[in-house]
Amino acid sequence: MASERRKRIAVVCSTDYNTYPVGGMMSFIKDSAPGLARRFEVDFWGVDAGAGVDTFVAQGQTFPVRFFGKVKTGRKFVPNVLRVTWQLRSVRRTLLEAGYDGIYIHGVPLNAALPRQANGPKRINHVHGLTNPFLMHGEPGPVMRRLARSYESYRRHVVAMSDLVLLAADHKGIDQFRSDHPGNTRIEKIENFCDTSVFGGNVPSADRMTYGLPELARLIVHVGRFAYQKDPLLAVRAFSAYLSTEGTSSGDRLVMIGDGPLLPDGKALAQELGISDSVVFLGHQPREAIATWLAAADLYLYTSHANGYPISLAEAAQSGLPIVSTAVSGVNDLVIPGKTGVLVHDREPQSFVKPIEEALANRAAYGKCARELAAQYTPERIVDRLCQAIADAL
Repeated sequence: MASERRKRIAVVCSTDYNTYPVGGMMSFIKDSAPGLARRFEVDFWGVDAGAGVDTFVAQGQTFPVRFFGKVKTGRKFVPNVLRVTWQLRSVRRTLLEAGYDGIYIHGVPLNAALPRQANGPKRINHVHGLTNPFLMHGEPGPVMRRLARSYESYRRHVVAMSDLVLLAADHKGIDQFRSDHPGNTRIEKIENFCDTSVFGGNVPSADRMTYGLPELARLIVHVGRFAYQKDPLLAVRAFSAYLSTEGTSSGDRLVMIGDGPLLPDGKALAQELGISDSVVFLGHQPREAIATWLAAADLYLYTSHANGYPISLAEAAQSGLPIVSTAVSGVNDLVIPGKTGVLVHDREPQSFVKPIEEALANRAAYGKCARELAAQYTPERIVDRLCQAIADAL
């Protein structure tokens, strides 16, 4: 008896595979690639941001990339989201008539370039969180608010036309999303995950002394792009408020990992607050280096405005760290008050002081519980659920 034909899928995303790791979306795609390739015949489609490399490597396997356009990483007149969608439109016939059983799309706007066909491939959309991109660049003016409303309306349309929607969110987020998008479309919660071959209990600690960190100092780590959505300046202000409290060790340090447009502002703020000697800015770091800092840390600090399902929290939890986080979307599966960390319900720096003190005082118990909780979100479990959801849709 002949074996059943493996289904073919096209994975389509709006970023360059070689700028990795730039965030949760590309991390998820690349880390999921080996599992997807075991279950399906997969083609990966993306854009070229100037790297000129048409393959990527994940778990020792090399995967070809088919480019459908180019983007600019510097100053640009046309936003990349518009540029990429228009470029994808130019190859839409190739995609829609290539014999794929399904098109697996990462990036809601890309759907505008791929009109739905009655007998065409199944449409699978992966929505990387509940955040509205037009509200994540500072206080929105009238134009941005109109664009944000248009985006929400279009996302509802995309959900309605999809055969399957995969949502990166916590349990509160998926409930809200389903409530906001009633209809017959199947909506499944797929959490982000960290690479457990990199993060975990056997990772060696970073050399604290290299950066002048006293052996007994408490070490707080913040990982994330220096951009408005991540609000790294709040992390600096919160740490300053913590240092100003009586009994705090002058040797305590905040290590900030990440790059982005607000990095100069972060350094200037630390200088202005008089804590520049207590804040270490490491810039962009590979995952292996991040893992060593998480292994050395006593606490993970998360100050984003909103997110889908933050990979950085999965990495911190897998590393056995208590977490102090803003009480925003995406964090509620991993930050359990009184068990794995503390949630802060406003954005006042002083409001972080007692949560930081509580988490440090319960560092061992909270960290142990965080690692046990993270075991539910391993790559093997998540990718297996991902593949099964896609197979059911096809």
